Amino acid sequence: MEETKFVKTGIDGLDEIMRGGIVPNSSFLVTGGPGTGKSIMGLQFVIDGALKFNEPGVYITVEESADDIRYYARRLGWNIEELERKGLVTIIEQQVLERSMVKSLVSIEYIKQLVREKSAKRIVLDSLTLFNFMYSNDTTTLRTELIRFIKNMRTIGVTLLMISDRYSTGIDDIAYAEEDFIFHGVVLLSKLRVQASYERCLHIVKQRGVDHSMKIYPFKIGEGGITVITDATPFALTSGRDQRIKE
Repeated sequence: MEETKFVKTGIDGLDEIMRGGIVPNSSFLVTGGPGTGKSIMGLQFVIDGALKFNEPGVYITVEESADDIRYYARRLGWNIEELERKGLVTIIEQQVLERSMVKSLVSIEYIKQLVREKSAKRIVLDSLTLFNFMYSNDTTTLRTELIRFIKNMRTIGVTLLMISDRYSTGIDDIAYAEEDFIFHGVVLLSKLRVQASYERCLHIVKQRGVDHSMKIYPFKIGEGGITVITDATPFALTSGRDQRIKE
């Protein structure tokens, strides 16, 4: 049996619990509440792909400007402008316009052109708000357009990571959304309360065809982005029995 060659995220600890990384040309959804690190994970997927694997990537931002994204990258220690000059990272602003002014959400032809010009292997769409805005009153069309977009990304040979907001992130009672069933994989980011503070945690909800870890892991955000602590249990789930993760 041929061994799968995974696309490495480059995020410390994440590839390990994914049992290798992401299946090439597949689609992954990173979802969670505000402040859980969703955009950072998406940005790191593109930047680490460029820095560690020399794989060009495209980051499409909907809710924030390209300059905002560059600012966040610099705060985390990444020389984003240098990567842009080298053509390894491309940041695109996709405005949310009135329905009557929009013929297509994200131009597939434009993305195909970027993929050819940049030899891009990774695409991040931040966020699913773009689709939700267009089809908020028509879940059938929303699902259809999402599937169409995902299939197009697969056809042009890129691995897609999309970001979405989650209004219920309880660990024991996850409220699944329509899009959760469409993507090849789903990563849920959460903030669990620890007395008077919160702890960032993640777990892989699904990853088709891969025997991924089912555990919940704490992670931290610092210089260089996200680090998943693979040898620890979230302090919030241990009732104080385990040693607190060192900052």
